[in-house]
Amino acid sequence: MILWLVGMMGSGKTTVGRLIASATGVEFRDTEAEVERRAGMTIADLWAEGGEELFRSLEAEVVIDSARLESAVVATGGGAVTDPAIRTVISSSGTVVWLRAQPGELVDRLTGQEGRPLLDLADDLESTLREIAIRRSGNYRSLADHTVDVDGRAPEALAAEIEVLWKS
Repeated sequence: MILWLVGMMGSGKTTVGRLIASATGVEFRDTEAEVERRAGMTIADLWAEGGEELFRSLEAEVVIDSARLESAVVATGGGAVTDPAIRTVISSSGTVVWLRAQPGELVDRLTGQEGRPLLDLADDLESTLREIAIRRSGNYRSLADHTVDVDGRAPEALAAEIEVLWKS
């Protein structure tokens, strides 16, 4: 069975996913890291070379391949849910947990990070994150079997809670 972690960039999908995979002895896959590995370049470089369209097509391939795994924890890119085909693959192949974070929390976590094409040119990080979250929240909500609020919580506590939800 696959545990899919969805949510905004900076919500902790990779950190929490690694903890859960380690605790349960299953494979961990970060779809964005896998896209970079397959493409041989960073996501920022992919966007610069082929735009969002190229990135999203590679992301879809990785999600489809991930859905074929027997058992894994998969952290998706924050925007993966914008593709209806990806939403179908995710919802039909495992348990989906939305790591929900408020824009202010995301600002604290993402300030100073580079290599995030949707944020790199943002004049106002919080407003940009709020707008992205509004556009995506319906997709996260419709996919989620469970929603876990992450604001102010330690990754270990989140991982323990999600592991229980996944196994129940």
